[in-house]
Amino acid sequence: MKESKIQKITYKNIIVYQTSQCCPEQYDIVLKKTRQIIGYIRLRHCTITVDTPDAGGDCIFHFTFSGKNEQKGSFDSEIERTKYLKNCISEILKDYNKNGKVGRRMETKSRLTIEVKWNKDGTISNNKELETDCFKNY
Repeated sequence: MKESKIQKITYKNIIVYQTSQCCPEQYDIVLKKTRQIIGYIRLRHCTITVDTPDAGGDCIFHFTFSGKNEQKGSFDSEIERTKYLKNCISEILKDYNKNGKVGRRMETKSRLTIEVKWNKDGTISNNKELETDCFKNY
């Protein structure tokens, strides 16, 4: 199990915040402009679930890894993480564009933030530490 160093990625008109690195590995998907959560991604017990507009909302997508350790609670590599996060984000954006559902508003202060650039092959490169911020949810 490889520990992720990504805690925040900016992608299109959204920000992806990693809220837990392992067991489960989970993310909040936030609209950049309004800072409202539009989706939640979690990997726990070999299953990725995607809820909208927030954790505990409607499950719009799930995927179970086959032939893997039943306790898998994080991605094995940055390549695997990138592949599945992009698919999950795509499902969240489709749902948001169709239904317009939003969750709570997120503000940030005092926690490590990392800028991430996406390669054409779908991998992440050029991680650059930017600032510190932490999560305060409203």
